[in-house]
Amino acid sequence: MADNLNEKQGLDDCTDVQAVVSAFENFHNSLELSEDDLSILSSKTQESFEDVKFDLLPSFEDKEVFDDISGESDIIKSTDDPLTLPFTLSEEDEINFDQNPEIVNPILFRILPDESLWLLDHHEETLFRFYHYKGKELIHSFTIPRGTEKFCIGYPGGILIDEENNIYALDVEQQTVHKFSGEGEYDTNFHDQLSRQNVLGNSRDFDIIENERLLLISDFVRGSVRKISLDGRDNGELRFREETSGFSLECVTGVASGKNNRFYVIDPIQKVIVDFDLEGNLGDVLPMEPRSQMEMPFCSQLQMDKNGYLFLVDYETQEIHAYNALGQLKGVFCTGPRSILPDIRLGFFDVPREGRLYFLNRLTRHIHCLQYHFPE
Repeated sequence: MADNLNEKQGLDDCTDVQAVVSAFENFHNSLELSEDDLSILSSKTQESFEDVKFDLLPSFEDKEVFDDISGESDIIKSTDDPLTLPFTLSEEDEINFDQNPEIVNPILFRILPDESLWLLDHHEETLFRFYHYKGKELIHSFTIPRGTEKFCIGYPGGILIDEENNIYALDVEQQTVHKFSGEGEYDTNFHDQLSRQNVLGNSRDFDIIENERLLLISDFVRGSVRKISLDGRDNGELRFREETSGFSLECVTGVASGKNNRFYVIDPIQKVIVDFDLEGNLGDVLPMEPRSQMEMPFCSQLQMDKNGYLFLVDYETQEIHAYNALGQLKGVFCTGPRSILPDIRLGFFDVPREGRLYFLNRLTRHIHCLQYHFPE
């Protein structure tokens, strides 16, 4: 990244469409993106920020754009695709809010080891509301204003819950992280420390390493991962575009904590999944298989389950691909108009335990459960 790039000119600080386009053009050369790559990234500006809160691409309902990036204008996902077989929708494990009229627009959730659920609802245009459920019982809820002032959230791109039931919200509009207790108390110490450092730039995904008490936050423009302690202190940035790790990355979107204090990142430009330790030392480089390269042009979120399976999502093409630790594609789940599940709109997903993947259907306000089993 060019040294003179002002971090405050990052994508999410630009509310004007032309300013976003200009920002991309200004640092195009330093990113070393092709014209096609830049076009995909810049197409974010075709919609409002809220419409692309999980990704950098235009709506998949835009048939012409979808055809351009996928090359599959007439292909419907087949019912006999062997890679779809490991996934089964479990209706009995589905979570719905049909009897909860206060749930208006759920956007994010996390399922905890005790089976309780944290849900974030965009309750009104100016309000977000957190709900904590145990089964059908509401344990607690609290409201946070939307805005750019202190104690407000601009727009949340992800949430994490630590072992002490503290909530971390990645604010992709303000480019910061907010911390709340389970009772809704805002952690001003966390916010003040993070604000003084002003370390985030263009982040879309984050994860937590509990035993090291660290947040890992990806930055897709800087090609880096920022380490933040759970009390808000900056623990340094790992910059992977500079080849100090022994391997250069172009663009880091998804990040997921793994075993033994290691973590994985996705580079959707180079089409690789890469493993690092917390000092930035390179582990495995796993090229995405040709099918993933074709069908997932811009993966934006990554998660790993307890058995080491990696789940990549492209919200634009409405697909989740599962890889094992050897970099082998083991399963594919598709939704949307070109799939056998055309009435499901894939939203935020969570893999809280082995064999279960949950995802939010943004059309129905239901959280679906995918059971999965991958043959060896």
